[in-house]
Amino acid sequence: MAEQPKADRLLFDLTDRVLGVFYAVYNELGPGFPEFVCRRALVIGLQGANIDAHEHMPVPVWFRGVKIVSFQVDVGIASGPLLLEVKAAERIETYHVAQTLSYLKSTEIEVALILNFGRQPQFKRLVFENSRKKVPPGGANLVEC
Repeated sequence: MAEQPKADRLLFDLTDRVLGVFYAVYNELGPGFPEFVCRRALVIGLQGANIDAHEHMPVPVWFRGVKIVSFQVDVGIASGPLLLEVKAAERIETYHVAQTLSYLKSTEIEVALILNFGRQPQFKRLVFENSRKKVPPGGANLVEC
């Protein structure tokens, strides 16, 4: 069996655990709630699974090597770092992917999950490696407020 490229393996164990919690929360909560309800339930579920998740975690945003702002991601997991973008939409749309890729491009976070609490649970895993970015090394880690 051929070895997977590095990007495909990034944080695989952590994302797998997060997805297990996502489906458990979805099955218990069900669809129809606004994003903030889903996000809070997800954080409770993640913390209950001993995953260090934080709602509205600040992340420095870089532009041309300059930190321009700290942005609050929906849910951050500092141990990854891993970004979780929570949606409560009919389906994951192209602009959801574009939005999340923009977050990855401008931070030092390499992996994100879009988790959709729509009629059917849905997720998308995105990877954007730091080697492709214009972010200073060590300059944009997740930090807890």
